[in-house]
Amino acid sequence: MAVTGWQPGDRVGVPCLHDTCGQCDECRDGAKSFCQDQRAHGCHVDGAFAEYVAVDTRYAVRLPAGADRVAIAPLLCAGVTAYGAVRRAGLRPGSRCSIFGCGRLGLFAVQLAVRAGATVVALDVAPAKLERARALGAHHAVVADGGAAEALQQLGGMHACINFAPTDATWAAMVGGIRPRGTIVAAALVATPVPVSQEWLTATGVTIIGTSVGTRREMEHLIALQAEAPLDIPARRIALEEINDGLREGRVDGRLVLDFGLGRG
Repeated sequence: MAVTGWQPGDRVGVPCLHDTCGQCDECRDGAKSFCQDQRAHGCHVDGAFAEYVAVDTRYAVRLPAGADRVAIAPLLCAGVTAYGAVRRAGLRPGSRCSIFGCGRLGLFAVQLAVRAGATVVALDVAPAKLERARALGAHHAVVADGGAAEALQQLGGMHACINFAPTDATWAAMVGGIRPRGTIVAAALVATPVPVSQEWLTATGVTIIGTSVGTRREMEHLIALQAEAPLDIPARRIALEEINDGLREGRVDGRLVLDFGLGRG
């Protein structure tokens, strides 16, 4: 296939999504991350932890010439996942939004929700993560325990609850803390079924929506936002030789970025 619109030397951002069927409703609507026949780098095709990768230009994004590669790299998956989740929450100035799970994705979302004008409530079981969320702009920090739902209602109830915690333990707090006509966004991969009462849905008008990474347009918006006002997420470069140790690290402050220029003397 001939490549148009790109020149040798252009800086290219490679998302996790390699390609999709291109024919389904989701592809035609620009929601390719929901295509059920998608292929991802490192999962269905080669391209993870690789110095070179073949990219379908229909899914690649253009990077600013002077962009910091280490700062940009986490945006192409974690960052755009948080960006897509915040957009699906429908936040506007004055909204109250709770972010469940203040790991790397959740901290992206805290900053993005604050920029959307929302009052942000961070929830996690780890006090250190809650402190980090407060430092990044969260207006309130709540321990994600059995009293979380009541705490959210005492703050007025949430217009949106976004879950980045890979556990079903957050579900009761989201259902208990959401306002009528609010939106619950599932951004974490949680396989365990959760209970939903259709009577409750009928009475409250709550919307429950899933999100998967983000669209190419959302990625372009996020990269432009990063160029204008960078998000505060630390990133540490590691060499290929360190990748196994890096993956075994249980706790990382920010993101690890594989840099093939390191370790070559």
